[in-house]
Amino acid sequence: MKLLSRFLLILLTIFTLACGGRLISKEEAKKNALIITEKLNADNINTFRKWNFRYRGGEIWTKKVDDSIIFNCYYRKENDTTSLVVSNRYLISKEFPCSIEVDTSLFGAYTFNKLNNGTITVKATLNNKGRDTLLFQNLKVEDVFKTEDLFRKIDSLSKLKDELKVYRIDYLKRNGDFIDFYITARDILTFIGDESTLKPKQIWLDNFAEGTEIAPKWNLRHFDEDQLD
Repeated sequence: MKLLSRFLLILLTIFTLACGGRLISKEEAKKNALIITEKLNADNINTFRKWNFRYRGGEIWTKKVDDSIIFNCYYRKENDTTSLVVSNRYLISKEFPCSIEVDTSLFGAYTFNKLNNGTITVKATLNNKGRDTLLFQNLKVEDVFKTEDLFRKIDSLSKLKDELKVYRIDYLKRNGDFIDFYITARDILTFIGDESTLKPKQIWLDNFAEGTEIAPKWNLRHFDEDQLD
């Protein structure tokens, strides 16, 4: 079991590095960055003040209010199944749109599987025996998510992310009103909504000065290997 766990961890690490560490030329990175500036603007970019994204063996979407995490959601599409995995701590959040009642004290995580026919099964995972437990099956989307179809929401975010060709999106309000889009681990495109909100202002201005303004409010920075933390 330990060998299997180590093997899976190695695979996850390789996958993560592959997504963020892909090598493209600076010219290609700039081309991708310009496409992002054309697809996003001051109006529709607000989505990423609420939703952050990164790869950790799959897609992880984080819904936030200011800098407070409302919930994290692991998203995966495989064959005829779309899966959302949520930990028990976020399932009990009033902001999580789940309408079914589950005992969150018994399990560490819950998996919502949606089949192509639209039906949903719910499994509890990560109990003390390491087994999955089937809780519900053959549910309709409206039975599970009455206020907001979380499958549809995350799917739309995932498709937009694919169009932007990024592997990570970060927004921290406490640092200022700017959003980082990681084209690669070395190429970061930043939307700067309001320079007056930068904290500490001069440090961030100096940081952005190392890059290039490729469009109004858009800054592209390239880091060589020795500049990375």
